[in-house]
Amino acid sequence: MHKASVSEAAIEYINAYNSHDSARLRAGYADDFVVTNPLWEGTKGPEETTSTIQAVWDALPGARFNLNNLIVYGETAVLEMVFEWDDPRDEKTKRFAVVDIFTVEDGKLASLRAYHDTSNMRSWLQEMGAAVDL
Repeated sequence: MHKASVSEAAIEYINAYNSHDSARLRAGYADDFVVTNPLWEGTKGPEETTSTIQAVWDALPGARFNLNNLIVYGETAVLEMVFEWDDPRDEKTKRFAVVDIFTVEDGKLASLRAYHDTSNMRSWLQEMGAAVDL
């Protein structure tokens, strides 16, 4: 069985996210995966992260990442992206910059630290009725 490289694991995360396939997304996480995101306090493990992302997909039509840059150093990947979703209320695409830093172990994502401005994201999720505790 092929073990994903650091860049392959990072690209698969984006592809899984953009496909809105929670099983595929979860398959890329190590069992002890942990994520830190400015949308919530503390960290979340793989199951809670997957269910949170599912709630985002349910609330924000077409939620997706567009990769601008991928930097790999050892077991770390830095992804510079634009997060987008299609807002049916005004028929405009909303977007903001995101930087995710992953560590990869044995071909799986071991940790993720996200950096982005949460002010609009938090209100968009609330306005769209996201079933997620932020």
